[in-house]
Amino acid sequence: MDKICDKEKCTGCGACKNICTKNAIKMEYDDKGFLIPVIDKEKCINCGLCKKICPIENDISKFMPIKIYACKNKNQSKRETSSSGGFFQEISEYILNKNGKVFGAVFDDEFKVIHGKANNINELEKIKKSKYVQSDTKYIYRDLRNELQNGKSVIFSGTPCQVQPIKNMKLKNEENLVLVDLVCHGVPSPKVFEDYKRILENKYKSKISNINFRFKKFDETQNIKINFENGEEYISSFRLGDMFYRLFLKDLILRDSCYNCRFRSFDRISDISLADFWGIENGSAKNFADKKGISLVLINTEKGLRLFEQVKENLEYCEVLREDCENYNSFKSISLSEKNPKIWQDYKENGLEYVVNKNGILL
Repeated sequence: MDKICDKEKCTGCGACKNICTKNAIKMEYDDKGFLIPVIDKEKCINCGLCKKICPIENDISKFMPIKIYACKNKNQSKRETSSSGGFFQEISEYILNKNGKVFGAVFDDEFKVIHGKANNINELEKIKKSKYVQSDTKYIYRDLRNELQNGKSVIFSGTPCQVQPIKNMKLKNEENLVLVDLVCHGVPSPKVFEDYKRILENKYKSKISNINFRFKKFDETQNIKINFENGEEYISSFRLGDMFYRLFLKDLILRDSCYNCRFRSFDRISDISLADFWGIENGSAKNFADKKGISLVLINTEKGLRLFEQVKENLEYCEVLREDCENYNSFKSISLSEKNPKIWQDYKENGLEYVVNKNGILL
């Protein structure tokens, strides 16, 4: 087999690598710093399992949300240490207290973003909060399958293109699995993020000791805070000119497949979909709004609704309308800017600092 899907459509989910029984597929970084599958033709037996699990090569089924909520965790500490309203922590703790497992994006020891697993509430801290970089799923799908086979209750959270392969796997004990997708803006390049970290480490003359993409300060919830081993710290945001946030939110360093994403719509593929509730102050729930972070929760299946019912006593919540959230969140396709090809050309030839300086993006 020469390829699984067209490169420009590939989401880099890594499920093909996980499903291959001959270990004939490995994920390698392309020239933009995104993972793509590479097939060892000598090991490949053309069984087609990789195509059967691929989120691009198969039909997808979507659900119209049956309930839409704005949510705040009643526990202020949980809310303050979450990206938005702290809803994800409640459903995760519920599963963990049943001796279950929670899968999601984490930082490894080098602050690269990978998919990992929480076995207890203490380990949940590494999964909480957004990581605005595409995660390397490694062999997480195999781990997930094993946990379900062992009878564990499981939450898997990720981008829709990381969730869809799980639906394609036809797993045993699926009744114990809750799928949670993120209303995704698009995934930035891990290589650009590595260069960004290097620039900051050079500036502060120290290694990074912690990264928080969603530091709640200045009455904003979308600040980046980076701590360094020498005690220094860097705090910025899109508004304050952070280079990574600027490139990310201007859609200049996203994966090619993000510009033609088949999952970007109000209809969802998972049991529950989560987002920040941007624009809540403009709709029917404006009296529920504050500047401490609010979760937008789309309940898409009866399974998702049952889980919500189990945790709702720990939440402040109100039901909202589709029009309250549809215009302010990432449900619609993003456009490829005419700047993109030149940005990538400059980046490949001259590096991130050149791109930043040439385009007037502040550090």
